[in-house]
Amino acid sequence: MNNAAVIDPYDPRSLLRLGDAWRCRAGLTTLMATLTCGAVLFVLGAASHSAVLPALLGLVSFVVYLFGSTAAGTQFMELATGKPVRGTLLAVMSAPMIVLRSLGLVLTIAAVLLAFML
Repeated sequence: MNNAAVIDPYDPRSLLRLGDAWRCRAGLTTLMATLTCGAVLFVLGAASHSAVLPALLGLVSFVVYLFGSTAAGTQFMELATGKPVRGTLLAVMSAPMIVLRSLGLVLTIAAVLLAFML
């Protein structure tokens, strides 16, 4: 019998334990603060009568969403791996390096795809 096929419901990294993410208050706080700040920035941009301000605030809102969701994902991953969950400020401060690596990966994949299509 193959042990890889056995699903252990008590394994902390199992998808069956997905509901445990509700216990990560730091991650939920980061996620709610991100959604609130991003929505406020987007609404302020949409309510302005300027031509440039909505685009600028929309871009800032996107960056807030990107960094905040990365920080919250880091906190949820720390909970899932059993490590101590860092606070919101520390998670947000570590988010730019993760986002830069992710954007580098996306640009590399896009370049390979473009070279393949040519």
